[in-house]
Amino acid sequence: CMIGGFQNMILGVFGVAINWWTVLWVGVLVVATYLFGRVWCGWLCHLGAIQEFLFRSPKLQILKSEKSRKTLKIIRYVAFGAWFLYLILVRKNVFCEIDPFKALFNLFFGNWISVTLLVILLVSSVLIYRPFCRTLCPVGVLLGWVSMIPGARKVTSTPECVNCGVCAKACPSNAIAKKEKAEVDSESCLACGECTLACHKDTIKLKR
Repeated sequence: CMIGGFQNMILGVFGVAINWWTVLWVGVLVVATYLFGRVWCGWLCHLGAIQEFLFRSPKLQILKSEKSRKTLKIIRYVAFGAWFLYLILVRKNVFCEIDPFKALFNLFFGNWISVTLLVILLVSSVLIYRPFCRTLCPVGVLLGWVSMIPGARKVTSTPECVNCGVCAKACPSNAIAKKEKAEVDSESCLACGECTLACHKDTIKLKR
């Protein structure tokens, strides 16, 4: 679990005894994101996959406005800060005890908190595109920051972009703003590839 690895990384820095090999997974994701883009989030993550599979309401346009994108970013930062602070104060990998994904994939329903969170996750995933990824996932925040490092591979538009807005409409995570040309928010972009498929001019690509 990459979230467990992230928590162990924070706990280890602050002197808590952990299995350091679990942190290696987070390190691999950081390096892979810098070299290849956020392919983990967009193509490989099993947590994102279950949300993607459940999403069935694209026409509702929930959380698709520019204001929503900014609000979601604030929520991610607040959640990340709260997560970080809680780990420092409690000094325990608490999420693993209430993880709704753990209850889902292991079919373990003995913890009422994890079951409640699982129900919320499943229902919200039907109505909203990847709600956990876009609001609460600390690894997603970390990898979003990695994609902003100079030289990192990320989705971006080329100078030939004609600003038709097709890619912005196709982006399920609402990571593209229509300005003078398509402007991709690297922190919100999951590198799912929908924008590159939609672009008829081939002006939006995953590149350094």
